[in-house]
Amino acid sequence: MSTNVKPAPAGGETMPEPAQIAGFWRRIFALLIDMALLACVGIVIGVLAFRQVAAFGQGGRLIGAVITLLYYGLLNSRLGGGATPGKRLLGLCVVDREGNPVSPMRSLLRTAVFWTPYYLNGVFFPGLAPTQPLGIVVGFFDAVIVFGGIGLIIYLYLFNRRTRQSLHDLIAATFVVTRESVHRPVERRFWRAHLAIAGGCGLLILLLSVTALKFLWSSQTRTLNQLTALVQVVNSRPGVEYTQARISTFYSSSMTRTALVINVRLRGVPRSLEATRDEIADAVLRASPSILGEQNLGVTVSYGYDLGIFRWTNSNNYMATPKTWAQRLGAHGVGPTI
Repeated sequence: MSTNVKPAPAGGETMPEPAQIAGFWRRIFALLIDMALLACVGIVIGVLAFRQVAAFGQGGRLIGAVITLLYYGLLNSRLGGGATPGKRLLGLCVVDREGNPVSPMRSLLRTAVFWTPYYLNGVFFPGLAPTQPLGIVVGFFDAVIVFGGIGLIIYLYLFNRRTRQSLHDLIAATFVVTRESVHRPVERRFWRAHLAIAGGCGLLILLLSVTALKFLWSSQTRTLNQLTALVQVVNSRPGVEYTQARISTFYSSSMTRTALVINVRLRGVPRSLEATRDEIADAVLRASPSILGEQNLGVTVSYGYDLGIFRWTNSNNYMATPKTWAQRLGAHGVGPTI
């Protein structure tokens, strides 16, 4: 049996012990604590200024992004002692390879890399139709950042057991260590094959996605163009922030039904969700009778606020055949409600 002993430097000086890398679960629990604290901030903002933040629409995410950037960026830097409240409770600290807390700029970069895919997820781009060339290009790059970034972050969190560095740590050259390891050098090295493995998986997913989109485009061009035109009609209505339209198939034991499903997000607070929903259904029935046929029409209208750190939504939905919708609209009437 042999034991590897690190030789002492000349002069009899004692070599400092290497830093202890933080474990997976401690980092995850620290992240959950910090996210809960930020959610509380979002709830308070929503309670105090609901109508104002609801009027921002998806622009409210900018507020949450700035709060997130300052919270993690400053507290994880040397200004905050290298740790957010969550990390402090779990005994963790963000350091460089020498074991020292990092500068605010370096910590801000680390935060931006980690949270950018999250804040871009689900973002829509006004005026860019997904069937137009520019809309396709923008949507493609957004998907690469969101799914590629999130996928790489998760992969490295799970499988980089040597240094436990995820994407944001690698780019900012930072490490998360235990509190007692601060000011000790980090000796572990990142296994670069992880990037090749993750890149290969990402490329495969990208190729499969492009192939699927190409097939969908070639086989459903007419339907996609009709849905795009319908979205533009609904988006032109006052108070509408964005619209999603899709053809869905519903299966049951007795039959299979298809439905045109319209999801509409309102900017601000409407006087009546139900009346606004009926008004939009009337616009859809008038604009696209050919795409409906005998299938059902489902309309969901919602409003609320989305700060990223917390979101709240109130919605109203109804699904029926075009004939039932016509009877309902004829009985109740429609009119401007926003």
